[in-house]
Amino acid sequence: MKISFGETYFIITIFLLTSVIRCYDVSLSKNYLKMELNKWSNFTIHIESRGYVYSKNIIMEVNHANDTKVSPKTVEIHSKNFSSWCHMFHVYAIKPGFSRISVHFDNSSLRDKVNDLYIDVDIVKMKVLETYGEWCRKYYYIFSITSVYPQIFLQFLRLSVVGLDMDYVCFNFVGHLSFTVYTIFMYTQTDAYSERNPDEDFPVTLSENMYALHGLIFSIILGIQAVKYFGIDKRVTVVGKELISFYGIVFTFGFFTS
Repeated sequence: MKISFGETYFIITIFLLTSVIRCYDVSLSKNYLKMELNKWSNFTIHIESRGYVYSKNIIMEVNHANDTKVSPKTVEIHSKNFSSWCHMFHVYAIKPGFSRISVHFDNSSLRDKVNDLYIDVDIVKMKVLETYGEWCRKYYYIFSITSVYPQIFLQFLRLSVVGLDMDYVCFNFVGHLSFTVYTIFMYTQTDAYSERNPDEDFPVTLSENMYALHGLIFSIILGIQAVKYFGIDKRVTVVGKELISFYGIVFTFGFFTS
């Protein structure tokens, strides 16, 4: 079977284009950096080449340039024919917060291949305080959840709520109700928040919703026990009534304006 000159030219062209497009393997040494304020860190871009490299510029783009600095911002690949190339970039933490460094190439054959190449940067004031705060948050959830069980269980066994105060029971319910309404409302705004802030995590998680709902359920159980069992004055003080009425007005206004 004879192959015409046009077919031969077409096959060679397709082969050359394919070799150019597929001759790159781009990787990052890190995809996440947790840094302290006013500190430096670094990451490396590594390119493996299996053919001729058409230039050339690697461009760093930071979504929050006032919070994070990357140096250098642009690097040119000088070598045209290499098997391995790498370059180190330095990151400086200016302000606490979350930033994303996106990696771009002006080479069209590379641009489509690495359009999702980025490094997330989380800047904290002190890593020790950050770790301590995370443990405090976990212990708060654990103890605040488990501490309510013995009280409700003992009151159920004794059929008594001696030691409780009706104002506390009412304010406890209002507090958990407020937190539950907030977390549920915020959780319904996940898509809208993600569209406005594509590079940031949503502030309210499903676990926080469950925690708020758990607290609301047990505050209702506590209120039922306070009304049903003996041991406390069932009346709410004047100040308590006024504050609860105020929160009721706020809830009603917020419901009709949301």
